[in-house]
Amino acid sequence: MNIKGIDDGVWEKRLFNFIELRFLEHGIEFVDDQMPKMVIDVNILDSRIEKTSSFLVMFSVYNYSISEEDYYRSMADTLITKKLMTSKVFSQEVVGQTSSNKIHRDVEKSINKAVSVYIDQWYRDNPLRQF
Repeated sequence: MNIKGIDDGVWEKRLFNFIELRFLEHGIEFVDDQMPKMVIDVNILDSRIEKTSSFLVMFSVYNYSISEEDYYRSMADTLITKKLMTSKVFSQEVVGQTSSNKIHRDVEKSINKAVSVYIDQWYRDNPLRQF
Protein backbone atom coordinates (compact mmCIF):
# COMPACT_ATOMS: atom_id res chain seq x y z
CA MET A 1 0.00 0.00 0.00
CA ASN A 2 1.35 3.40 -1.02
CA ILE A 3 -0.08 6.53 0.59
CA LYS A 4 1.18 9.92 -0.58
CA GLY A 5 0.13 13.31 0.71
CA ILE A 6 -0.44 12.50 4.39
CA ASP A 7 2.23 11.22 6.78
CA ASP A 8 0.18 9.29 9.32
CA GLY A 9 1.63 5.84 9.99
CA VAL A 10 -1.12 4.87 12.42
CA TRP A 11 -3.87 5.67 9.92
CA GLU A 12 -1.99 3.83 7.15
CA LYS A 13 -1.67 0.72 9.34
CA ARG A 14 -5.37 0.93 10.22
CA LEU A 15 -6.28 1.09 6.52
CA PHE A 16 -4.11 -1.92 5.72
CA ASN A 17 -5.63 -3.93 8.58
CA PHE A 18 -9.15 -3.00 7.45
CA ILE A 19 -8.44 -4.13 3.88
CA GLU A 20 -6.81 -7.34 5.05
CA LEU A 21 -9.77 -8.16 7.31
CA ARG A 22 -12.26 -7.52 4.50
CA PHE A 23 -10.39 -10.00 2.30
CA LEU A 24 -9.99 -12.57 5.08
CA GLU A 25 -13.78 -12.54 5.57
CA HIS A 26 -13.98 -14.02 2.07
CA GLY A 27 -11.03 -16.38 2.36
CA ILE A 28 -8.70 -14.20 0.28
CA GLU A 29 -5.23 -13.96 1.81
CA PHE A 30 -2.26 -11.74 1.04
CA VAL A 31 0.92 -13.65 0.20
CA ASP A 32 4.13 -11.64 -0.01
CA ASP A 33 6.52 -12.15 -2.93
CA GLN A 34 4.03 -14.16 -4.98
CA MET A 35 1.85 -13.34 -7.95
CA PRO A 36 -0.84 -12.12 -8.35
CA LYS A 37 0.13 -8.92 -6.57
CA MET A 38 -2.27 -6.24 -5.34
CA VAL A 39 -1.11 -2.64 -5.26
CA ILE A 40 -3.14 0.05 -3.52
CA ASP A 41 -2.16 3.64 -4.25
CA VAL A 42 -3.72 6.54 -2.33
CA ASN A 43 -2.81 10.08 -3.39
CA ILE A 44 -4.15 12.91 -1.24
CA LEU A 45 -3.98 16.65 -1.85
CA ASP A 46 -5.00 17.98 1.55
CA SER A 47 -5.52 21.71 1.29
CA ARG A 48 -5.96 23.45 4.58
CA ILE A 49 -6.18 26.80 2.76
CA GLU A 50 -8.84 26.00 0.13
CA LYS A 51 -12.30 24.64 0.96
CA THR A 52 -11.81 21.38 -0.93
CA SER A 53 -9.19 18.67 -0.80
CA SER A 54 -8.81 15.96 -3.44
CA PHE A 55 -7.88 12.30 -3.38
CA LEU A 56 -7.32 9.37 -5.74
CA VAL A 57 -7.60 5.74 -4.67
CA MET A 58 -6.30 3.11 -7.14
CA PHE A 59 -6.63 -0.65 -6.67
CA SER A 60 -4.59 -2.68 -9.16
CA VAL A 61 -3.93 -6.41 -9.40
CA TYR A 62 -0.96 -7.59 -11.46
CA ASN A 63 -0.25 -11.12 -12.68
CA TYR A 64 1.96 -12.91 -15.16
CA SER A 65 0.71 -13.31 -18.71
CA ILE A 66 1.92 -14.23 -22.18
CA SER A 67 0.88 -13.00 -25.58
CA GLU A 68 -1.77 -14.94 -27.46
CA GLU A 69 0.75 -15.84 -30.15
CA ASP A 70 3.23 -17.27 -27.62
CA TYR A 71 0.43 -19.14 -25.89
CA TYR A 72 -0.68 -20.96 -29.04
CA ARG A 73 2.92 -21.60 -30.08
CA SER A 74 3.67 -23.18 -26.69
CA MET A 75 0.54 -25.35 -26.98
CA ALA A 76 1.71 -26.64 -30.38
CA ASP A 77 5.28 -27.22 -29.17
CA THR A 78 4.15 -28.61 -25.79
CA LEU A 79 6.78 -26.33 -24.25
CA ILE A 80 6.07 -23.80 -21.58
CA THR A 81 7.22 -20.40 -22.71
CA LYS A 82 9.59 -18.32 -20.63
CA LYS A 83 8.40 -15.04 -22.16
CA LEU A 84 6.15 -14.01 -19.29
CA MET A 85 5.03 -10.41 -18.96
CA THR A 86 3.50 -8.62 -16.00
CA SER A 87 0.01 -7.36 -16.81
CA LYS A 88 -2.66 -5.46 -14.95
CA VAL A 89 -5.63 -7.84 -14.61
CA PHE A 90 -7.86 -5.67 -12.41
CA SER A 91 -8.09 -1.94 -11.83
CA GLN A 92 -10.50 0.22 -9.87
CA GLU A 93 -10.02 3.94 -9.41
CA VAL A 94 -11.97 6.37 -7.25
CA VAL A 95 -11.44 10.13 -7.49
CA GLY A 96 -13.04 12.44 -4.97
CA GLN A 97 -13.15 15.84 -3.41
CA THR A 98 -14.06 16.66 0.16
CA SER A 99 -13.26 19.10 2.94
CA SER A 100 -9.97 18.83 4.76
CA ASN A 101 -11.55 17.67 8.03
CA LYS A 102 -13.42 14.81 6.27
CA ILE A 103 -10.57 13.57 4.06
CA HIS A 104 -9.71 10.50 6.18
CA ARG A 105 -13.33 9.35 6.34
CA ASP A 106 -13.99 9.85 2.63
CA VAL A 107 -10.78 8.06 1.62
CA GLU A 108 -11.81 5.13 3.86
CA LYS A 109 -15.25 5.05 2.20
CA SER A 110 -13.62 5.02 -1.23
CA ILE A 111 -11.28 2.20 -0.24
CA ASN A 112 -14.24 0.24 1.12
CA LYS A 113 -16.06 0.76 -2.20
CA ALA A 114 -13.04 -0.39 -4.22
CA VAL A 115 -12.63 -3.49 -2.02
CA SER A 116 -16.32 -4.32 -2.52
CA VAL A 117 -15.98 -4.02 -6.31
CA TYR A 118 -12.90 -6.28 -6.25
CA ILE A 119 -14.58 -8.92 -4.08
CA ASP A 120 -17.68 -8.88 -6.31
CA GLN A 121 -15.47 -9.37 -9.38
CA TRP A 122 -13.51 -12.12 -7.62
CA TYR A 123 -16.70 -14.08 -6.97
CA ARG A 124 -17.80 -13.65 -10.59
CA ASP A 125 -14.43 -14.90 -11.85
CA ASN A 126 -14.19 -17.70 -9.24
CA PRO A 127 -17.75 -18.93 -8.56
CA LEU A 128 -16.48 -22.15 -6.98
CA ARG A 129 -13.69 -20.35 -5.07
CA GLN A 130 -11.02 -22.51 -6.67
CA PHE A 131 -8.35 -19.82 -6.71
